[in-house]
Amino acid sequence: MQYILSLNDENRQHLVVFTLRESDVKRAAGDFFFDIVANSPEDLSEDETIPKGQVDDLTALQHLIFDQDKDGIFIRNDKSIWANGKELDPDAPLKNAFVESQRDGVKFMICDAMVRTNATNSIASEDVAASGADEGQESSLTDRVDAFARIFFIWRIANGYLIDVTKEDPSLIDSIAEAEKHNWIEIDVQKAAYKLTAEGQKMYAAYKAEAQDLIKRYDIYGDVDVDYSGSIRFDTGLGRDLRIPIFEIDRVDPFRARFLIGLSDGDFDSYQDWPSFYKTAEGYEMLLRDVSYAPSLEELGRDQLKRILDAGKAQLRVDGRIS
Repeated sequence: MQYILSLNDENRQHLVVFTLRESDVKRAAGDFFFDIVANSPEDLSEDETIPKGQVDDLTALQHLIFDQDKDGIFIRNDKSIWANGKELDPDAPLKNAFVESQRDGVKFMICDAMVRTNATNSIASEDVAASGADEGQESSLTDRVDAFARIFFIWRIANGYLIDVTKEDPSLIDSIAEAEKHNWIEIDVQKAAYKLTAEGQKMYAAYKAEAQDLIKRYDIYGDVDVDYSGSIRFDTGLGRDLRIPIFEIDRVDPFRARFLIGLSDGDFDSYQDWPSFYKTAEGYEMLLRDVSYAPSLEELGRDQLKRILDAGKAQLRVDGRIS
């Protein structure tokens, strides 16, 4: 089985794709970053772990991730690594962060990893303003919106939305320029519209695999019934949707998870005017408003949510949906 890990910064200015062996992904995630990601980019390209054209990108990511003192290199305190929308556990095997995907009938394992700046994230610009609107928070908001806009753009093209190359749409100019720069899109001459390149298809496959993994692991929490005795039941048709607080207690970004699940389920397909709002915080406030309305950690209590999380995992194992 082939393991493919893509590593990006929050702004997707630098992208490196690692082709890994079974022995690489069996090691702890933290060890992987120190033993492989921190390695010489030239050596990694020489043994075809990364493409030769991505040496400079890896060098840039190394400067972003690592610092050094007299005891050696270390991951910067203000940085964390997220994989498939969840913070990476440095002590767990890297293999745990991969999800299965398929292309042209060939199965492979894929992981979409990102270097993130540790900061309080929120979709709502009002939340940023209320908390002080300092430069770091504004940057965090911008990074999140940019990341979601990138996903939305790639997802729509992958699913047949035609962007006419003969007409200029001001709202799409930046996304088109970025996608062309990174070789994610090319012109379909017959349709006079953009289509995804092989690199773009890889990117889309990673997003889709992430969404499917979220659905597989967390859809069960969309209908949770807890009776007065404390017994927990799922899929009764009488329960509450607790996916958002479960995401939070399980350290999954609830905004990203809800967004990807919504894309996968077709929740946003009716918005044909998406180019007018897909790069705005207000647009995602509209699309993801149920995140704000969801039951909170404080309302339900951490202990109760942990019980529900464990019960759901146990049920999924019984059903054979997770191992």
